[in-house]
Amino acid sequence: MSLIANSFNLMPFSTSVDWLLDETIPGAFDEWMQNSMPMPDGEGHTIPVQAPSMTDDSSSTTYPQFNNDPIISYASTLSKPGASSLQSVNAEIARPLLNDYDPALLKDYFFPGQCTNGTLPLSFHGDDRDSILRQGEVPVGARPKSVPPRKKLPELDEGSRSRILKLIDETQPTTVDNMVITTSSNLLSAASLQRYSNLFFTKFNVSYPLIHLPTFDPSLTDALLLIAILSIGATYDGKDSHQMAIDIHNVLRPRIIQHPSFNEQPELWLLQTILLVDCLGTSRADHKQHAMSNMFHGLLINLLRRADCQNIRTPPISSSCSGNQLEHQWKQAMHLEQRKRLALLCFCWDTQHAVLFSQASCLSAIELRLSLPCDLETWEAETAETWLNSARKSSTNLLFLPVLRAYLHPDTHARPRQLDTFARYVLLHGLMSISSDLKRRAQTSLGRSSMTLFTGWELTSLCSGIDNQDGSPQGRIRRAYDKWKADFEMYCLDLKLSNRYDAKAFTPLKTAILALYRAAHIALNVEVLDLQILAGAENILGKPVKPHDYESSRKIIHGWLASPRTRITVSRTAENACRIVRDAISDLEENDLTDLFHYPWCLYLACLSIWVLHSGGGVDARPQVKEPAGQPKDIDHKNEMIALIGGMLSCESMEDWNHTAGAYRTQGLMCFMAKKLGTVRWAAMREGTKVLERLGRHPS
Repeated sequence: MSLIANSFNLMPFSTSVDWLLDETIPGAFDEWMQNSMPMPDGEGHTIPVQAPSMTDDSSSTTYPQFNNDPIISYASTLSKPGASSLQSVNAEIARPLLNDYDPALLKDYFFPGQCTNGTLPLSFHGDDRDSILRQGEVPVGARPKSVPPRKKLPELDEGSRSRILKLIDETQPTTVDNMVITTSSNLLSAASLQRYSNLFFTKFNVSYPLIHLPTFDPSLTDALLLIAILSIGATYDGKDSHQMAIDIHNVLRPRIIQHPSFNEQPELWLLQTILLVDCLGTSRADHKQHAMSNMFHGLLINLLRRADCQNIRTPPISSSCSGNQLEHQWKQAMHLEQRKRLALLCFCWDTQHAVLFSQASCLSAIELRLSLPCDLETWEAETAETWLNSARKSSTNLLFLPVLRAYLHPDTHARPRQLDTFARYVLLHGLMSISSDLKRRAQTSLGRSSMTLFTGWELTSLCSGIDNQDGSPQGRIRRAYDKWKADFEMYCLDLKLSNRYDAKAFTPLKTAILALYRAAHIALNVEVLDLQILAGAENILGKPVKPHDYESSRKIIHGWLASPRTRITVSRTAENACRIVRDAISDLEENDLTDLFHYPWCLYLACLSIWVLHSGGGVDARPQVKEPAGQPKDIDHKNEMIALIGGMLSCESMEDWNHTAGAYRTQGLMCFMAKKLGTVRWAAMREGTKVLERLGRHPS
């Protein structure tokens, strides 16, 4: 029985992604990208250039349809009549972004006229970019605007609380001891419910901006959505509150399906409710809830499609509106924005489970024919007037797919600079989705039906050559990831130079997003299911691992480690895994695992990668450990972990890595991370913690 989650129907998305990789139209596409960026209006402001419109007429649509032709001609849609020429685009905006780590581009971006012979006046290697603050200055126009935090959170009035308690009383949720949860419980007091609401809007909704806070009114919100919001908020509270949220979660789906508004095209609030219920079951609960969420996830995707959420565009702004008309326009625009973000967040979680858990995806990037999310200032505007002022200056009226293609195309340099954290987070998932689609197509084309999937080195062979060959789809994805990272780091640098930079709030978010980028790199090089099975996972997503599964994974991992053709991918895996752990040690507080749900799992995959690289692929193949004479066996786990990570990151060549592999103990890392991740209240992570604890007990 396959360990791949088969709850979803795997649609043939991969047959339609080739147009994203098509290299036949670099010039026209680059021009369209630059013409879609904002232009100066002569008064120091910028005018957003609207992306090409899309119609229902199949003869004029700007995106490929799901047909048998995998490569769609796109050139005719890139130059529209009346579009601005490149000469009219502001030079600063049209200038290429910092590409990868090219010194020539770096010097032009930061030190025009100050560098010679293509060299930089400071050390600039890998992730060590902080020193640039001492030497250069980012152009003022590139800095993201800061938005003052909203001071007032929604208040649950007595009427809203009464509706919530009435619904709980009707559904009769029970505890694990089969005791009915009564509405007189202290966990359901007015103060407790308000605390859950505050936690939702200060934790979840900041990391995953789903609900538009300025227009959210609890008194006008259905009790089902209110309970879904409070349940998510309660998972950030104590263990008792978290368990109560899980107990209530168990009875919500029947009420959703029985609701009069539940139909083939549900309203926004009902879709938001289903998504929040799905999110809690998938990432904040136990195995039972996880299994149920997997079954209902396909339902959510189908409802999103029927509601056309994946085709939402940024609406045109009427500058002549005022008063009530302006208020209506603002609320309508934010309603559409919430529908768009609903689709994007659903896509992100679906993609994470496809890449990081090897589940079958059911929503591909190719389906998202929508605009990128609006910028933070526009999203958080508290009045219609401030929204209008911000929306007029917004430079993010770009379509998702063309921007995604800019990262995949080797000759495209005009990537948009003025994107905020959420937009960049979405684009990373777009690249991950394309990677997943290509891997699934590779499996399907070779008819692989065994339990384990293709590893990075097998996919490399399928994709016409070794890993470092430029024409390899795997290589294209890898370079696209690195382009994304270069842009994200420059954005972080811009943000750090802004007046309202909050390091305490942003650093955990940055660390978690970069961990996802590195975990995506790991998944590109090696199959994560094989890592888990070889490390001794007894169950994966509720399905038992059998002896033949273990033997298959052992052979695959051993082949990956031993093959001369995969030395580069092995070293890349080692580097990315080490940097995930290093960032967790250096950037986060002792007990901080950030508010992004994927982060603990990325740490877990990093630990497994480091273990397999040092153990040779199994606890029975223990390497010789180099220890100083007289070194006690019970060395402090943290110091042992730091020595391991420091030794691995000091490697500068393949020869260094060959000497380092197996030269350090991994027990300290396993024990330290098992303790750290053991605080995560999530069933999948609890299983992972057991694996780390077992590895920590074996000398390796």
